[in-house]
Amino acid sequence: MCNSIRSKILSRIYGHGGGWIFSSHDFIGDFRRYEIDQTLSSLAKAGDIRRILRGIYDYPRYSEILKRPVSPDLSEVAAALARNSTGISCRRATRL
Repeated sequence: MCNSIRSKILSRIYGHGGGWIFSSHDFIGDFRRYEIDQTLSSLAKAGDIRRILRGIYDYPRYSEILKRPVSPDLSEVAAALARNSTGISCRRATRL
């Protein structure tokens, strides 16, 4: 995996800030699919991002009160699923 691809993807993730939930589909216009998948897998293994479920990741928000990362927002997970799956509407995704 090329470090420039890793740094570009990581920079984009950090740019969205903590709590951003995304899939490889959110990077398709800029990189090849296999590069994205390899990079996201590597970032998850390194602990930079968190794999929520197959193909869906987040950059966790950290709670100063709890002193740990907070759980992902389920409506944001549904929105990421809807962006990732062209056959699922946002309304249907929120009922999953």
